[in-house]
Amino acid sequence: MEALCHSNHFEIVLAEVSRVLRKGGRFLVYDGYREQEGASLEQSEILAMRLLEVGVAVNHFNEIGDFLSAAQKAELQIETNEDLSMSVLPTMKRLERKAKIFLKLGSVAKVLLSIFSKKFSYNIISGYLFPTLIEEKLVSYRLTVFTKQ
Repeated sequence: MEALCHSNHFEIVLAEVSRVLRKGGRFLVYDGYREQEGASLEQSEILAMRLLEVGVAVNHFNEIGDFLSAAQKAELQIETNEDLSMSVLPTMKRLERKAKIFLKLGSVAKVLLSIFSKKFSYNIISGYLFPTLIEEKLVSYRLTVFTKQ
């Protein structure tokens, strides 16, 4: 699954997965997470992460520790929890370069943004911020494999 970050209630999703999964069955999640939570972040980091969330239509990225705890509570054993952030970074860097090109268009960009929906501009901002947030270890992309106990 690669869309769990869009769920506002991942605990419910994990409980349902546990309910329908056979004993010994596996559930694979490839998704984005916060690596740190608000109290340990600077205001600029909190703002950057919020802009990223809005741009990718996520209400709030789950903190990885909270996600793993909820999975264990749902009787899903963590088999693998691999940080694949560096593997997705080249793609994120390409998006960042495209966002920079668009932002350098100046008045042309303003005209285009007036034609397209606001969500288009949110995606541009996300494309610009995502690589930096990965490099700063504020967000990550992970492959997590769970086994039903």
